[in-house]
Amino acid sequence: MDLSTKNRRYETCVRCRKRWNISRERKVPLAGYLCPDCVAGDKRIQHALDRGTAKRIAWAAAAAMLTLILSMWARSAAVEARGSTAWGGEALVPLLPLVGWCVWRTVRDWWRVIREELHEEATR
Repeated sequence: MDLSTKNRRYETCVRCRKRWNISRERKVPLAGYLCPDCVAGDKRIQHALDRGTAKRIAWAAAAAMLTLILSMWARSAAVEARGSTAWGGEALVPLLPLVGWCVWRTVRDWWRVIREELHEEATR
């Protein structure tokens, strides 16, 4: 087996600019060569994004189910208490997740600002 340099093929990664020894038969796309490190990093990032999206979907589905169950319970309790099928405050139950989400985001943002201000004061 001849290990001379004329039988080797080198490509430079278009992202990290490292030089890699690759197979002579490997087809490189017109956009350029991506090394195994960069491809693995892309896969890790995509997997993390997919997990985050799945968590958000799961939370939204759980909130929707809880809202549906709570709405049904509130409606039956209101009809039983009133003795009529008129709608009252129980009609606002589906808005609770939206209001809760807005309150949670506001409190979270306030807490971040407070933490940043405390950190700035501590570093002075």
